[in-house]
Amino acid sequence: MKNPPIATMHSMFGKRDGSICRDCTNLLGYSYFGKKYYKCDIYGVSHSTATDWKLKWQACGHFDKPKDGVLREVKDWRVTKKEAGSKPINGQIDIFEG
Repeated sequence: MKNPPIATMHSMFGKRDGSICRDCTNLLGYSYFGKKYYKCDIYGVSHSTATDWKLKWQACGHFDKPKDGVLREVKDWRVTKKEAGSKPINGQIDIFEG
């Protein structure tokens, strides 16, 4: 199973003992077809389940702190980690080559 998005936040900012995401001001709630979805404004919001958030997760070290440009840093970190783990398949075509 893929790591949950909170693992990225814990890697970047550490964990905040005694706090959960439900109590953080950066947690956003959205309703879609009568169902409630939660997203972390710091991690990034999309229409994908990849950015869905669980209220019970242990909060990260960025708990209740303002965004102030940190979103770009989180997105860059996510891309770097993804690229580091991906290896091309033999014979695979690179659309960015030459």
